Amino acid sequence: MGRGADFIVETGCFRAERYGSTVEILEGRGSYRLTLMGPADRAALRKLLDLVDNEEAAKPVLVLGERNSA
Repeated sequence: MGRGADFIVETGCFRAERYGSTVEILEGRGSYRLTLMGPADRAALRKLLDLVDNEEAAKPVLVLGERNSA
């Protein structure tokens, strides 16, 4: 059996578990898991969630064009 998480925190329907330098974000019903390797990943997630919040509040959101398939 593997060792447990170093740190666990829950808020709303989400749970964050830290294993060394890796943080995993889990949805409360266990339907997905997102691994964040470092501070830059967490900052990118915060930015993405802020963009979603702004869109829901009808604030202007900068949307990037679709990536070209190579």
